Amino acid sequence: MSSWVSAIENMLREESSKINEVLSARDVVRENLIKLGREIVRNSGYVVTYIHSGRWGEAEESLRKLREAHARLRDVLSKHPCYEFTNMVIDYLSEYAEAEIFYNLIKYKRLVVSGELGIDYVPYVLGLLDLIGELKRYVLTLLSLEKPLHEAMEFFNLMEKIYEHLQHLDYPDAILPNARRKIDVARGVIESLRHLLVEVSFKAYRKKGDD
Repeated sequence: MSSWVSAIENMLREESSKINEVLSARDVVRENLIKLGREIVRNSGYVVTYIHSGRWGEAEESLRKLREAHARLRDVLSKHPCYEFTNMVIDYLSEYAEAEIFYNLIKYKRLVVSGELGIDYVPYVLGLLDLIGELKRYVLTLLSLEKPLHEAMEFFNLMEKIYEHLQHLDYPDAILPNARRKIDVARGVIESLRHLLVEVSFKAYRKKGDD
């Protein structure tokens, strides 16, 4: 083997060793992020489910665990920012955003913004779009409990406002992944609920007239 090929082989051996070391370390970080992500997704789901069930104590305990997991995730991302905009991390943070926004809307009638949550606009927007489906579910719960119709209408109006202000975000998936599909789904959710609320309103009007 010629001397220059041998020299290159030695360089490749050294470089491949460094590459393997760096990628192995990144894989450890990825596994840690996946573990934290599972905690975030699980506790986000618990927060939403418990709120729908009116089990506020359990919802707030799950929210505490969710915030702890999010803080640990943020700590990892601060040391390894290359993962910030990977699809898996965006998914985890959008779940977190959805749960936090839903909790604050239902309990305090206030909107928490991305800066308060410590997340980028991308997962915040995706969380807001997914929230529309949970708000529909909440409206249906209000109707099933025979709460005053105006309460259901307030949340329906909120769904419309969220959609109204996000529908123009027409960006490619490289910028705002999966948003176009979520916007289309949100429109369908709103329209189906609108038809139902018209029927409920009409029945309430007729009943009032009969009385």
